[in-house]
Amino acid sequence: MLGVEGTARPVGYGENSWLSTIIVAMLVIIALNINHCRQLFKNFRQNLIGMRQRANAFDNHTANETRTLFIIVVLLCLSEGILLFSAAVSAGIVIEDTGALAMTMLLGAGALGYYLWQLAVYRTVGYAFADRDATRQWVSGFNASQTLLSLLLLVPALVALFYTGLTEIMLILAAVCYILTRILFICKGFRIFYTNFGSLLYFILYLCALEITPLLILRRLFLSVLRYLEITA
Repeated sequence: MLGVEGTARPVGYGENSWLSTIIVAMLVIIALNINHCRQLFKNFRQNLIGMRQRANAFDNHTANETRTLFIIVVLLCLSEGILLFSAAVSAGIVIEDTGALAMTMLLGAGALGYYLWQLAVYRTVGYAFADRDATRQWVSGFNASQTLLSLLLLVPALVALFYTGLTEIMLILAAVCYILTRILFICKGFRIFYTNFGSLLYFILYLCALEITPLLILRRLFLSVLRYLEITA
């Protein structure tokens, strides 16, 4: 007659109303731009893994499509901010109740800055080592990979946000999604820039300089910032 004592469900920092409002607002904005999203995904497969010798005259890239891409990238950065903060909480670097919204937005802003930095670097490298069409395809492939990553990370980010008991599983899933989309982008870059065996050395240098080292530096920077904010909070 006494029954069984219930187990409390872990409550995530998704209880923060401001953070929930930002997420819902981003999803509503994307829903309002659904027609432009269709245009964005029209050539998605071609941009992600395809190769063309020259631009298609029938491709129609509008300002609305660029705006929609930016909204999707901002949603990606918000998801990355949530996952990074969840990882920091899971690792014991910060306490969940300490400035959750501020730290998440700061990490998201850092992810956005990293995206813009990559965009600038890829255009510069393409200008130096390839022609205009190859650079266009490379940048289009990068944006397509980020669009795919945004869609893949949204669910793990929301689950980690509202169900902290599944955080570690969601972090592993997010890491797998990131690696897979990165492999797709790197493969497209290899197809664009590989011309002979000698170019393989340059491609290896590219991987070390632009795909590995910046992530290690960014990780160290984020850890330092989080620890500083935790101390000062």
